[in-house]
Amino acid sequence: MLRRAVALVLGAVVVLTGAELNACGDKFLRPGRSSRMRSYAAMHRASILLYPSAKADPSIVSAWEKMLRQAGHKSQVVRNGDLEGTVANGKYDLIISDYRDAAKIAQAFHATRVAPGILPVVSNVSKAVAEELKKTYEYVIDADAMDRYQALAAIDRVMDVRVKSANGQQ
Repeated sequence: MLRRAVALVLGAVVVLTGAELNACGDKFLRPGRSSRMRSYAAMHRASILLYPSAKADPSIVSAWEKMLRQAGHKSQVVRNGDLEGTVANGKYDLIISDYRDAAKIAQAFHATRVAPGILPVVSNVSKAVAEELKKTYEYVIDADAMDRYQALAAIDRVMDVRVKSANGQQ
């Protein structure tokens, strides 16, 4: 009887105080969040190539690098013109680029046996362009409408699809 009372009191304390219980620090209890809910933790860690446009603000590019690193991804930035050498030397799971460069990137990787996912970033595009991109790419990052957690969640969705297709799942 005493054990039940103690268990009931402890259970009530946990529920009422909102204390966080970790099962060995397993982040999979809270997908997309770190064990302390302070930052985003990637479900599928990936090697990501950032291919910013020539007009991209360097501070935004470095913010993307930091965001990806904090989520658990490995990232590399390649400026315009260096794509061919990078394609030959590296293996990437995902490429994040401006939507105008996505077709050029797909063409560069078409000749190789490696086929990374391409995640285009859009900003201030017309509805017609947005609809066309949705037909071509399953996921698109909208820089105007998404916050950093939504962008990281989109990366996780792309990687989840890639992992499932590699394992023969649907």
